Amino acid sequence: MLSRTRVIYENCKVLDISGNLLFRTSQKRLAWYLERDLATRLDASTIQLTFQNKGTGRRGDDFYLQDMRNECAVCGASEPLTMHHVVPHQYRQHMEEAVKSHSSHDLLPLCIECHD
Repeated sequence: MLSRTRVIYENCKVLDISGNLLFRTSQKRLAWYLERDLATRLDASTIQLTFQNKGTGRRGDDFYLQDMRNECAVCGASEPLTMHHVVPHQYRQHMEEAVKSHSSHDLLPLCIECHD
C-alpha cells in the first residue's frame, strides 16, 4: 500500500463575492480561479470570487465546509496516510447515482498500519 506524498486535505477556502464560504478545495483549484482573474487572493489559502456565482456551493452543508484533518480516522497518526473507500468499488458500482454522487462521504484517511 502506497501512502500519499502530499496532504490529503488542503482546506483552501473559496468565498463568494459577498464573502460567504462556498466550498473548500486545493491550491491547484485556487490557482485555476486566480489565473483566469475570476478571484482575488485574500490570504495564502483563501480566495474571493470576483463575479456573482449562480449556485450556493456547499453553503449549509457542514460536512463539506469544515476543516478536514489530515490524520488517520482510526488512530490519529498524521502520516503516512492513504485514502480508504468505505464501500468497495465492486459494490459501489451497483448503487443508485444519487448515492454515488456523495463520494466524499465514502472516503476516510487511514494510515498504512490501520488500513492493512
